Amino acid sequence: SSVAAHIFASASTSQRLEPSGHCASMTVPDGQPLQKRTDSSLLERKVDAKMWTWRSLDCKESRDPSEAPANREDHLRIVKEKSSGPQRVRLVPVLFVEERGAVSSVKRQLHAETYEVPTSQLVPWYEGLLILDALSRSASPVPAWFQEVQPILAQEMKNLRLSPVLYVEKKLLDS
Repeated sequence: SSVAAHIFASASTSQRLEPSGHCASMTVPDGQPLQKRTDSSLLERKVDAKMWTWRSLDCKESRDPSEAPANREDHLRIVKEKSSGPQRVRLVPVLFVEERGAVSSVKRQLHAETYEVPTSQLVPWYEGLLILDALSRSASPVPAWFQEVQPILAQEMKNLRLSPVLYVEKKLLDS
């Protein structure tokens, strides 16, 4: 799995796997259990709020990066083509327009195209920057689509100190 997916998974969950494979609740140092929050509870849902969404490489459809291949043949093709993770999906910067339950309207920042996406596939702005930063630091070559969003990351890094630890403390461990 990619470094970015690991950071995304680490920052988005409040459970850990035991060696047996079962989930166990995590606790903070004072012994109180963490409250699991949904990704949508982390989103700033104001009109024109900056966020990210997962799309296919051609940006024509929503694509869930955690979705398993539909069948064995698709899985084998993905493995053979080495097209998993950021070689299969991309982060796209969007502006929030409106939420209608399980679907949200967003406007693509760089192209002003408006479309609907599953609300579950919206990523908070800072979290998306963490994913992009991890991709840029990865030993693997960055995917071709990264060149489109790299200027955004560079500009934001001038103003922000990106820290996964700070993100977890401020967004997930608040009590």
